[in-house]
Amino acid sequence: MTIKANRTIGSVTDDTKTVQLNWPWWLHPAVATLMLTGVTAATAITFGEDSFTTWGVQKYIQGEYALLLTIGIIAFLAGLIIPTLSVLRSGPSVIVLTSHQVVFLRTAYRFLFTLTILGYLFWAISAVLQGISLADLASVVDREEKAISELKASSRPIAGLTTLTQFGPLTAALGAFLFRAGLLKLSFLWVVPLALIRTLFYAERLALLEVLIPILIVVAVTTYRKNRWTWLLRLGPLIAAPFVWIVFASSEYFRSWVYYQTITTLSFPEWVTTRLLGYYVTGYNNSALMSMTSPGLEVPPYFSASLFWNAPGVDAFAPHPGIGGASPESWWVSILELYGNPEFNNTGSFLAVNGEIGTLGMILYWLVTGLVIGGVYVGLRRGSITASLAYSVFYIGILELPRFIYWTQGRAFPLLLAVIFIALGYPRARLGLTKRTQKNTATLGN
Repeated sequence: MTIKANRTIGSVTDDTKTVQLNWPWWLHPAVATLMLTGVTAATAITFGEDSFTTWGVQKYIQGEYALLLTIGIIAFLAGLIIPTLSVLRSGPSVIVLTSHQVVFLRTAYRFLFTLTILGYLFWAISAVLQGISLADLASVVDREEKAISELKASSRPIAGLTTLTQFGPLTAALGAFLFRAGLLKLSFLWVVPLALIRTLFYAERLALLEVLIPILIVVAVTTYRKNRWTWLLRLGPLIAAPFVWIVFASSEYFRSWVYYQTITTLSFPEWVTTRLLGYYVTGYNNSALMSMTSPGLEVPPYFSASLFWNAPGVDAFAPHPGIGGASPESWWVSILELYGNPEFNNTGSFLAVNGEIGTLGMILYWLVTGLVIGGVYVGLRRGSITASLAYSVFYIGILELPRFIYWTQGRAFPLLLAVIFIALGYPRARLGLTKRTQKNTATLGN
């Protein structure tokens, strides 16, 4: 049986749906790591000490720490590559959905979408109850100095309730997949303007990227390779880079530029470009600083495993002992005030782990992390729907490696829970049906 290839979806039997998956070159986790982490790390290492004065910091990422950073990146790349060797030459894969699986995915989507909307609703109600008015929002749009910082201070999120907004990335990924399968309309796109509100009024740029990146990943892998839009997907990174710049520039225009436009001689595009680069370069520099000042194994690792310490209930039974008599966050702020620049407060990733658990621990940590991410990518290449959804949100962490370890952040906790929920609850197809549909789809693309 031959399925026409001019569309992503084809019917194999009356009660199944198929989605063909293809692989843009930039989708491989090792390629993504080299493109962003590799390039920005090399930039941080090769920049002279005078360049770091642009961001008001001393250069620490040199010598021993430059070598350790390189070792950490190599360990992560090794972990990514090893499991993916088995699928490097594999062709397009096919996800076959039975009627039971379709019902499960639709139910899961409605559940996640509802939780996400409730999270934003709780956030809005909380903001009103804390005294936020339309005048406060207008002050941000009018670019009044400190408007965003005052708004954030006066409207703090509620742990456990507003956290529900973090189901948004997986909602976007699952919604996009169901849309591509012809099983859902465009309701999932509501998470985009909601995330945009956080970006504008709370300067939370990552919130917008967290929902756009999974949508891009799903669209990319479910677009047939002969589609007339394929050339856009092949240029994905070249298109994404200016888009990220635009998002960052738009956010900074309403935030930091309100102040800096009065003291800098740079034009706005020059200043934004320098500041954006600074967020990445100082991330590596800060991680070297953390590696220098961290108490190491004298206290339990925090920044390498903050997801555990911030998980619901942990603080009541096993709170982190702190560092130097202060909470880890307060300790880090004090280190930046003494030796860095609090404006650029990213902890970095590779060397932050080195500072907390030592060089051998760092190597094992990043090797195992790479193996896990690489294994999820292999599942995607083999047509696993749960792996496809998981990878679309894990990919965010790959892109954030220069700044921090996304997967261990509290904001990633709801995503991990949702991925586990879908993986455990997803109905398995009968073996006979699987073999029959594999045979029927063998001629896809002919």
